Amino acid sequence: MSESVTNTKGLGWAFLSCIFFILGMPIVMLLAIEGSAWYEAFSLMNPIF
Repeated sequence: MSESVTNTKGLGWAFLSCIFFILGMPIVMLLAIEGSAWYEAFSLMNPIF
């Protein structure tokens, strides 16, 4: 008898790192290149802030 054991211990960290690189890195790069002027204009359009 052989049992199939799956190890999904690091799967959550893998998804978090992928989401950070897809969503977070462009924002960090824009903030580093353009400065905070584009973020202030964006936050004026957002009704939550």
